[in-house]
Amino acid sequence: TIGEFRWFFHSRGVNSAISLTVRNTGWARPFNARPVQLVLKHKTSGALELIALSGIDISAWGPGQDMAVNSSITLPTSLPAGAYDVHIAMPDAASTLRGDPRYSVRPANASAAEKNQAWDAQLGAFRTGTSITVQ
Repeated sequence: TIGEFRWFFHSRGVNSAISLTVRNTGWARPFNARPVQLVLKHKTSGALELIALSGIDISAWGPGQDMAVNSSITLPTSLPAGAYDVHIAMPDAASTLRGDPRYSVRPANASAAEKNQAWDAQLGAFRTGTSITVQ
């Protein structure tokens, strides 16, 4: 499950820190390493921006463990202004499967309308309930 998500600063062209808590509620570690991506979905246009989170190895997330995930990102200076929903995606590492949401890791979080959290089956990403405004 994906727990608390925090983004400490979000301006274009500026390095900013993010953190989230992940709990493996399953019985095993994810077998293969996978990329972890921050997916920003523009609330008006639906345009997507995928940002790789570096230094995260989900195959190290053991069962029953809480993992603090910390990373830093820089929003592209070309990112259009507006409000964005923040998603987390863990697609397959294989280039032939990466774009197929059926092969993405789906967190065990149930959809929670009151928190604006849900699995987006078209994106293969979990909407964290966090939104940002880029100016």
